[in-house]
Amino acid sequence: MINVPLTVGHTAALSIVWLDQDGNPMLTTPTPDAAPSWSQTAPDAATLTPSSDGMTATEAAKAAGTDVVTVDLSVTIDGVSTPFSAQGTFPISAAPQKLTSIMLAASVS
Repeated sequence: MINVPLTVGHTAALSIVWLDQDGNPMLTTPTPDAAPSWSQTAPDAATLTPSSDGMTATEAAKAAGTDVVTVDLSVTIDGVSTPFSAQGTFPISAAPQKLTSIMLAASVS
């Protein structure tokens, strides 16, 4: 599960990351059996907007609170439809932002 703090007015871009048995990104992207299903727990705090194919979504913070976003899908593996689910927590603050640090980001490909 990811935890992404947002401030009212921010939008987070969400995408599905396909992981292998070691937690590394898959070299070949699997094809879901159907479009992924996205849901949220606090629509008053944020607007969740899935893309037309369901492979990505955006989370737009609109009020203080905490939203939990879930994506569910299934992929046929060796002839068996296998369900997968992932969640992210989005604590949303209405306070003005104040620079307190910087960080490096890296992605594995």
